[in-house]
Amino acid sequence: MKLFLLWLVSQFAWAQDNEFKLPEVIYEAPVLYPEDAVEQLQQASVRLKLVVLPDGTPVDIEVVDSPDDAFSRAAIEAMGNYRFEPATVDGDPVASTIEYVLNFTLELQPVLSIQGRVLEAGIRQPLANTTIELTGPDGAVAYTRTDASGAFALYDLAPGPWSLTVVAPGLRSESSDVVVQDGQVPDLTFYPVRDRAWEEDADEVIEVVYESEEPEVDERVISTQRAMALPGTNGDILKAVQNFPGVARPPLGIGQIIIRGTAPEDSSFFLDGQQIPLVFHFSGLSTVLNGDSLESIGFLNGNFGVRYGNTLGGIVDLKTTSQLPERSRGYVSIDVYQSALFVEQKIGERTALTLSGRRSYLDAFLGPILSSATGRSFQAPVYWDVQARMLHRTDRDRIDAMFLFSDDRFAISSEDGETTESGIGTQFIKGRLLWERRMPGNWWNELHVLVGPDEQSFLFDGSDPAYERQLNVQLREEIRMDADDNLGLGWRAGVDLQIAKFDFDYTFEGFGDGEPERAEGWRYLPSLYAENTWKLGPATLIPGLRMGMQFIDDEHVSWAIDPRVKAAIDVGPTTRIIGATGLYSQYALPREVLEASQGNPDLRPETSWQNSIAVKQEMPYGQSIQLTGFYNRLFNLISGREDRFEFFSGPPLAGPKDEGPYANDGKGDIYGVELSYRYEGKRAIAWLTGTWTRSFRQDRPGEESEVFAFDQPLSLNVLGNYKLPRQWTVGGRVRVGSGNPYTPVSNRAQNAADHGFVPIYRIGEVARVPTFWSIDIRVDKEWTFKKWALTAYLDIQNVTNNQNPEIIGYSYDYSEEDPISGLPILPAFGLKGAW
Repeated sequence: MKLFLLWLVSQFAWAQDNEFKLPEVIYEAPVLYPEDAVEQLQQASVRLKLVVLPDGTPVDIEVVDSPDDAFSRAAIEAMGNYRFEPATVDGDPVASTIEYVLNFTLELQPVLSIQGRVLEAGIRQPLANTTIELTGPDGAVAYTRTDASGAFALYDLAPGPWSLTVVAPGLRSESSDVVVQDGQVPDLTFYPVRDRAWEEDADEVIEVVYESEEPEVDERVISTQRAMALPGTNGDILKAVQNFPGVARPPLGIGQIIIRGTAPEDSSFFLDGQQIPLVFHFSGLSTVLNGDSLESIGFLNGNFGVRYGNTLGGIVDLKTTSQLPERSRGYVSIDVYQSALFVEQKIGERTALTLSGRRSYLDAFLGPILSSATGRSFQAPVYWDVQARMLHRTDRDRIDAMFLFSDDRFAISSEDGETTESGIGTQFIKGRLLWERRMPGNWWNELHVLVGPDEQSFLFDGSDPAYERQLNVQLREEIRMDADDNLGLGWRAGVDLQIAKFDFDYTFEGFGDGEPERAEGWRYLPSLYAENTWKLGPATLIPGLRMGMQFIDDEHVSWAIDPRVKAAIDVGPTTRIIGATGLYSQYALPREVLEASQGNPDLRPETSWQNSIAVKQEMPYGQSIQLTGFYNRLFNLISGREDRFEFFSGPPLAGPKDEGPYANDGKGDIYGVELSYRYEGKRAIAWLTGTWTRSFRQDRPGEESEVFAFDQPLSLNVLGNYKLPRQWTVGGRVRVGSGNPYTPVSNRAQNAADHGFVPIYRIGEVARVPTFWSIDIRVDKEWTFKKWALTAYLDIQNVTNNQNPEIIGYSYDYSEEDPISGLPILPAFGLKGAW
């Protein structure tokens, strides 16, 4: 085979007046003759057009003329490994466009000298299109590239010592020496380390093999990897949501989400669009789902689409990975609170199995300490969770089966350890099946089933336990057509059905009027929804409607019709204006409507009329800023029976309680402004989120509107991290937030029967817990070995040990305030070994 230079076209027409030098070949790569052509004694010529860069590398190789595809592929593969002395103008290297003819003649075929693979260290991911540079005897040079599987082969090398070096953007060079001998073929494996902090720009090819549904117009989405690296999260993906605009800081650091001035129970968590009972373990130290099974978190603080219902506040949708993994992987992690295991095994080309588990061990050292100090047996807070998943993919289908289990326990036993005197527990078991199919004409069909029981229980001082249990069956059947650029029209329609067998007993001494509050029965929540997407040039309009009903045995029927509309317009390529309005309903709970629990069967759903307008501006260098204003009008709120026992949804609220019967007498107003600035680059992340909001409630007609118990006017978060060389990452977060309001005590009265004291509140006055502020820092370090990687992190919350009062307590006789402070300095050190 001989290479002939036919002609050259310079990219610089003015070269006639300058000293111009043509490129010259300095390395001719061996060419593999197509096997079928060898058998048929076929010869051919292939004309190629390519660009020679100033460093002598050939790129943009195109076939101008070829007899068939086999010769074209062989010619392109060979030419990619050539090296040139580049063209010059006045001695300066320049890019040039040239044409070559490569003649295939039946001469001796190349002899294999060296073969091997290039895998990224730690994760063992094949590195495609990676350059291998060689220097050999007498200054000889050679080049080759890896294929899609990371494999490479070198031919016709002269016998003797050769030095091989792996070179690619973002990778630390790795070299190896080898001796080439006749009759021997060394097989090498390279494990270059990726230095992400100094990763250079490189051509990236992204192949989309499966399209998931489009996000909401104003949905904030953060990837799993981004979320885990944020300071103050302890590597937990869901804690990143607490930094979003519109989210108030939960007291005592517990795992609550307080969105736009609503109560925690007014917002909901979803798993791929199906509601789940809880996402945080005790004290909010960890979520109940392993973050590595998730692709991203979708957060909507209001005005969400018709797919979501039975929620007055905002939503958090945990979205599992929809793509099959490129390889099998796993890790073991250990920190001061818990240990976790994650294994993902790829089976064939279309199936993957995932198993993950986590267990805390606070009970291992805290339990004995408390038991020794009190003489009682303590089962300190202990939690564990397990998830198992099978993901199967075809060209048209995604079949996703998943099992979830979570269990949290805290118990105090008698001195002999035989009887549990006090304790609290939460548990759920869920099985889910998600089947999504692509149909002709850009249509999709989704069937999603989530089934399983969940339970909460509480007992104190040997009393009978209060509990609530339910067996839930949730079903969704949805069909949709995503709007494309040509048609500009999209549809979504679906049916939601939730069936629950419930059983509760809230009878608890010291709460309510002493009457028993227990019942069991069936609850049905059917819903229909539909929305239409119109894309008209730069504008997008999404009108929708959700209709639903609630049936509880034969005692209660209620219904809701929620129209919603959202519009967005792109003002230029980098500016978007978004506006939305709509109704959002939340049904009454069984305890609030059943006669067995002194409920009101005529209760209607609570309703929120939500309105928002936002301006989002994309800026250079990965920056964006968004300003949002919102106003929510609440009506038909359920008031009454605040003296009854409720399961813990936050610290007990201080102040007078409405002990009247349940009624739709409440209303409220929420308004505010949110600011979000984000910078996300290759080395750094920076967020600034600020929220100013006010939330007011009126419980009964004729009463004055009062500040809501979860009103926090100001919330400010500044956080970021930076990737340093040698796989170090440092980050920090500053949080400032208004304290929660409370009604102060003006006096107290003593009960003559038991000599206890009863507070007398200063009705109409509002005090506020002092402003909260804290500083968190995080440091990560990764060590990469050939077949695994070790990561260590130190995450310190409240590094200044600021004593932030969180809840207003009182002395035994209510004569003095005795605030309860939040968490002190809280260091968390962890290790993670991944393969």
